[in-house]
Amino acid sequence: VGSKKNRLINVCIVFQLSLAMIVTILLISSIKSKTQYYEPFRNYFEGRGDFGILQPVVMNNHGVGSMDVIKKNMNNVESIAGCYIVNAGSPDYKLACVCYDDEIEKKFKPSLKSGKWISNDKKEVEAVITDNAYGLKTGDTIELWSQSNDIYTFTIVGTLNSNAPIPGMMPSGSWTTLSYKTFYNNYNYHYESRPALILPNDTDLFDKQVAYQILIKYNDNITDDEIKENRSFIFGVGGLIMESMSTINKNSQEIIKSEIFIL
Repeated sequence: VGSKKNRLINVCIVFQLSLAMIVTILLISSIKSKTQYYEPFRNYFEGRGDFGILQPVVMNNHGVGSMDVIKKNMNNVESIAGCYIVNAGSPDYKLACVCYDDEIEKKFKPSLKSGKWISNDKKEVEAVITDNAYGLKTGDTIELWSQSNDIYTFTIVGTLNSNAPIPGMMPSGSWTTLSYKTFYNNYNYHYESRPALILPNDTDLFDKQVAYQILIKYNDNITDDEIKENRSFIFGVGGLIMESMSTINKNSQEIIKSEIFIL
């Protein structure tokens, strides 16, 4: 009898441990899902810096097409993650053409319905498209025209899921509480006037212009006066909103904790 009782106890212990392990795995998976868009840019959110929302940036009556130009005109900046409007059009479709700098393109991978993320493979001129009503999909080719009327053919290598968060394109929802979520737009063709076509960041076929959301990471030795000068510069070239990264991170942590607590 004692032997059977011990076996039963052992079975119960194994069952409880297995159940605890499953619950732990599910909890970790749920936490990761709630932080998957925070993690790629954690070093920005947790560092000393600023978050901005910009109109297309103009300096000396000319559009600014390089993040390096922004950086050179600011004080004590370690790195910038930002977006560009690409001045390309299609004779067949109404598209919002954008690209990202290295920081975003390398650290971020969106939710894909099919295909892959852009890789800057020079052997193939790649693009990724948002879910759309045109029926454009992975494997299709699309012609884009430059401002000088040159025509280039791009291959769509990936299609985003509907409502997939992507950096830039102006943030979805309210701007009253700025957080890591404000860095993204849950792009949905039912609400947007046109689908977004994301091009490689190293394309030199079209003019491009810094715009939309921007993450700025400062060096640790930056002074308060230098930060004030940096913010004045951004507002002077097209900034709509500037907020300290400490506030962005505080709001982000509160959102993440509340979402995990709901689990």
